Amino acid sequence: MKSLTRMAGLFLLLIGLGAAVYFFMFFDVSVETNSGDRVVNLSLMSQRQNGIVFGFGMAVVGAIIVAIGNMGAKAADRVPAPPQPVRRAAKPGEGPTWKSAKEIESDIDWDKM
Repeated sequence: MKSLTRMAGLFLLLIGLGAAVYFFMFFDVSVETNSGDRVVNLSLMSQRQNGIVFGFGMAVVGAIIVAIGNMGAKAADRVPAPPQPVRRAAKPGEGPTWKSAKEIESDIDWDKM
């Protein structure tokens, strides 16, 4: 399962790229005049530019978050699990006891192996 950090970063990356593509390809910066002609509106051009910059900025932040999430996952995979103690079966009426490695080694019948 992917970590929440990577999923949030991927979400920001996709939303940012989607916003940038929308403002670049589909945002109309022209307005119609009384004579029926279309002219470019500087305010709409500014909004378009801000939308593109904001979209790419969000995509960059999302990519950074994805990279941080991937680094954290790789670091967690490299950490070895702590060793688990070996337990010896308790005799009836006895609580659990622990054996040392030397006791376990002495219990092994090496001739049968």
